[in-house]
Amino acid sequence: MSGRTPPSYDHRLSVNITRQMYDRLAQIASTRDEAISEIAREAFRVFLDDQEDLIASRKHFTRSFQRRLDHTDWQLSVLLQLVSFLTSQVMTVFNEQAIAPESVFQFMLEKVTENDWQDALHNARSKERRKQAEKPTAS
Repeated sequence: MSGRTPPSYDHRLSVNITRQMYDRLAQIASTRDEAISEIAREAFRVFLDDQEDLIASRKHFTRSFQRRLDHTDWQLSVLLQLVSFLTSQVMTVFNEQAIAPESVFQFMLEKVTENDWQDALHNARSKERRKQAEKPTAS
């Protein structure tokens, strides 16, 4: 046993159908070894889930969630481009040579895939500190 309790059916519905529809339902029920009422309930579930305009339908929820996910993905992409651009601008000022945002982004992607991005940041900071220490102070 799966331990799940069967759903409670607390509403009754009477529907008139053609003889052909009933014969088809009976054939499917016989093939599946299920009651005709279960086959009809499944048909209702499939139909209701397929109604996108119903707020509680699975398909509506899935599409709504996908739209949110796509929007979040777009926002993340914009933020990553912005961070790459700003980082390249800061690095250009410190290094006194132009650094393309794409190269910053590519470098960080490589470091993340190597899983040593923290080391890369630490090394960059250490290098910058050494550079600052080597600069002659104005007297």
